[in-house]
Amino acid sequence: MTSIFSASRRTLLKAGLAAGALPLIARAGFAQAAAPDTITIGSAVDIVNFDPYNQSVNALILLKALNAWLIEYDEDLKPVPSALKSFEIGPDNKSVTLTIRPDVVFHTGKTMTVEDVVAGFERAADQKRGFNLFAATSTLVEKIEAVNDTQVLLTLKQPTATSLITDMLVHQPVIDKDQNDAEKLASAPASAGPYRVVEWRQGESLTLQAFPEWFGGEQRTPNIVIRFFTSPAAAVGALASGAIDVLAYPLARDASRLQMDFNVLSGYPGAATMLLRVSTKTAPFDNKIVRQALQRAINRDRIVKEVLFEFGGAAYLPWGPKSPVQDPAVQSLIGYDLEAAKALLAQASGISGGTAMVSGSDPTSLLVMQIIQSDLASIGFQLTIDQQDAATFNKRLVAGEFGVALGQVGGGQLSVPRIVQNSLMRVANNPLWKDGVPPAAYSEAINTLIGATDPAVQQAMYKQLRDVMIDESWALGTYEVPTLWAYKKDLQGLARDHQNSLVLANAGF
Repeated sequence: MTSIFSASRRTLLKAGLAAGALPLIARAGFAQAAAPDTITIGSAVDIVNFDPYNQSVNALILLKALNAWLIEYDEDLKPVPSALKSFEIGPDNKSVTLTIRPDVVFHTGKTMTVEDVVAGFERAADQKRGFNLFAATSTLVEKIEAVNDTQVLLTLKQPTATSLITDMLVHQPVIDKDQNDAEKLASAPASAGPYRVVEWRQGESLTLQAFPEWFGGEQRTPNIVIRFFTSPAAAVGALASGAIDVLAYPLARDASRLQMDFNVLSGYPGAATMLLRVSTKTAPFDNKIVRQALQRAINRDRIVKEVLFEFGGAAYLPWGPKSPVQDPAVQSLIGYDLEAAKALLAQASGISGGTAMVSGSDPTSLLVMQIIQSDLASIGFQLTIDQQDAATFNKRLVAGEFGVALGQVGGGQLSVPRIVQNSLMRVANNPLWKDGVPPAAYSEAINTLIGATDPAVQQAMYKQLRDVMIDESWALGTYEVPTLWAYKKDLQGLARDHQNSLVLANAGF
């Protein structure tokens, strides 16, 4: 198999969204008192729609508030049935039987049936309608059928690793089949989450109310209000003054100052990783030795300290820190060492510079690239920074039309092969490799892990992935992207899930 998986929920922290000075922080003791029956959230990014298949900007605030899902993951990524009563993977790992709960009621008033679940998977498997969920379902599922009034059978295309099966289930929402359409969900949700929409003033606010028939029990706080601000500085000021209770996605520098008077909730480790993408089609980075030298010239610890204000962490591989691909030896092999980088460049005689592309709307990436540029200059390699407008940057990033560029990847905390949801990690149509073909050892490991159930085979493939990533050096781990929320210290129970969706059902004053 040469393609796989859905896009995970994208981390929404964009450095360019939060430019502007942080206002004077009001002391928490003087902040405006919270309404005990309402949590008010502030964000500088508006929502676009309510479709959990097509997760747009700011969707992570709403995904768990408005929607219900077949299963959930706990903090250790262990699957827990949610809208399902149970699920059972067949002994050959070629099927999975889903048994639905009888008490899941949609916001439309209808009780969930197996037909709703079947229709949900059929939409996910449709290339035109499946959006973020299409790749996983279409790659893994051969047949979807209701076998009785309480069970749905998914027949898989091949024996499939258990973690890939649960990754597919955890991202599958349950929606009233009569409303499960992008056009209908653009303006009104139709799932079965803990909150329902009361009023939406696009660009201004969204008001939610506890859904009395939620199968998960009683919500701690009856009302949620999300306010949308025209600037990140205004949103920070609203938290400081007590006008809001939670600030979504503050910049790391703002969160560092806010944490004196507020709590700061950090995202799930590995949910988003910043990679230095290296186009092997572009000189001088078509030379593997140059790419290896670049790997050794990234001062990750300095980046975390000076740019991220100690939020996030250093990253050396595309996968998250809890991934089974990780090995403590990796850091010593590819960590910051300018002497090693200089020695490698000496082997690539006659090469003295290259170009890095940066989005002009992303000051964080510019700072990171300038740190890398300075270190490379100290060993005789001139990295020219080419700033592009956001539209041009994104177009060229996807096409691999650059020398090096910083770009996020998601899903590194999930099953290892899901990393190919990101274009630079694909095993086919990979934009960073000539003819779209990455190294054979990489593709072999990814494809083997799709169906590998033998621990010995899995470990061998994890090592093969580490080896090829280090040797070929085209996706250079730089840092774990810090997705942050700042909130009042007397607000209890605020949480986030494995994909950095905000969890509000147990939050309250």
